[in-house]
Amino acid sequence: MSIRSILKRIAPSLGIALLLLSPARAQSIDRIELVWVEPSGRTVASEFLTLAEIVKLPATSLRQRTPWTQAESTFVGPLLRDIAARAGKKVATATFYALNDYYFSMPAEDWARHDVILAAMQDGRPMPVEDKGPYWVLYPLAQYPQFANQPFRSRMVWQISRIVFELLPN
Repeated sequence: MSIRSILKRIAPSLGIALLLLSPARAQSIDRIELVWVEPSGRTVASEFLTLAEIVKLPATSLRQRTPWTQAESTFVGPLLRDIAARAGKKVATATFYALNDYYFSMPAEDWARHDVILAAMQDGRPMPVEDKGPYWVLYPLAQYPQFANQPFRSRMVWQISRIVFELLPN
């Protein structure tokens, strides 16, 4: 087999591997986009936060098992209520968008009443994309086991790259 035929066969896979390893791809995974929109859809505020900025925010720790992890772990990240409040506006819902285009919305009452976090660390390390990172919405399951069931289970989105906060009407 010639080198040319080998390269033709592996070029698509090589291209995908190079894309995944590229600095641009790593940069997009390292940061999360936060957007605040009016009920009409008009954006009133937005910002990007890197992992380094997220871990500098006041954090909450949840020691728990999840339906998707085998062992008990310690998850650390800022409270969602604190992130939602960054724009200084009253929020009705948040929609979380994952890297794979999955998304789900959560009513503000969930994070207003409970310590729901945007986990950025698991057992002292940043969460890799291959294992639910870089960011994962987690409810306090150890304190409230009912959150492991629907509808809360669907709201624990992982691999989050974007959060859109819909504001309450004026």
